[in-house]
Amino acid sequence: MKFRLGELFCGAGGIGYAAITAKIANADYKIVHAWANDYDKDTCATFDKLSPP
Repeated sequence: MKFRLGELFCGAGGIGYAAITAKIANADYKIVHAWANDYDKDTCATFDKLSPP
């Protein structure tokens, strides 16, 4: 099963990153980062820089 994660006011994206990289034993699912938003210009620039391509 695939869960899609969306974030409001994501900041630098730490919560989303933790969710998609967590190692959960015997899990039959994965979390896919679908979208995020924030309104602070510097925060958005950091998020873009740290996000995988």
